[in-house]
Amino acid sequence: MRLIDRVAAGPDSIVVGPSDLDSSRASADAVGTGNPVRAILLRVIGQLEQSLELSVTVAADLILYGRALDLEGRWPLAADVFQTVADVYSDRSHPRIVIEASTLLGAATRSSGDWDKSNRGYTRAEHLAERIGERGLALTAQIGLANSQIIRGNLTAAEQELDRIIKESEAERLQPVLQIALHARA
Repeated sequence: MRLIDRVAAGPDSIVVGPSDLDSSRASADAVGTGNPVRAILLRVIGQLEQSLELSVTVAADLILYGRALDLEGRWPLAADVFQTVADVYSDRSHPRIVIEASTLLGAATRSSGDWDKSNRGYTRAEHLAERIGERGLALTAQIGLANSQIIRGNLTAAEQELDRIIKESEAERLQPVLQIALHARA
């Protein structure tokens, strides 16, 4: 992630050289060969070796990396990856990337018990999705907020919120959102 931070800082502030890439590659190579994270990290490094820019492909791989960490229960590390992606990509030129990273940040930080950061992640995703007219993505972020209410014991508020989301997603024919909301409601 230090390499991503250095690349994001831009060419005028910090020069990223072969030694930085070699160091990152050595760290990725140290990950066990059976661990899928290794392939993801090596792919990101390979992309950065070709072009020191944070492309959409790099973002997708970083999100995969964060998801892998999340599945391993390494929520603080996953949150760091998602926060980095949400911070280094522009919400004007890459809003969907920022929405996805912010939604995932909300989930990872909720899992680690950082309620404030979780709410900020979900809220950022929701507002940005509304701004670009992606109601389905906004509703998905709202489901995340409702799940937080469930975990915190506010079942009545969560139930009301999920019922509203279910009705809206049915009316708008947003099948993937409906499925997520029904699962959360169950």
